Amino acid sequence: MLEAGSAPEALTVLDAVQVDLLVLALDLPVAGSGWDVVRHIRERPVPTKMIVTSEDTDPPDSPGPFVRKPYRAAEVARLAAHSLNWPSPTQA
Repeated sequence: MLEAGSAPEALTVLDAVQVDLLVLALDLPVAGSGWDVVRHIRERPVPTKMIVTSEDTDPPDSPGPFVRKPYRAAEVARLAAHSLNWPSPTQA
């Protein structure tokens, strides 16, 4: 698991290593935005699955499953397992 605190940090990580699943806050608190990261991922040849979060309503062009903040960790774990074709956490 890797963590980035801003859009520029996320872009650096995405360019350095393959990321299978990204949990992305569209309303990042510092420089850049989650939408900058979405655009970058869409331009890459390597597919990256995303779970998108925001305090706002479901974005009209969401690149993946959407979870409204504040969210429960169990909900994100269930979406992550589903996105990666893993057994659900309750079945594991």
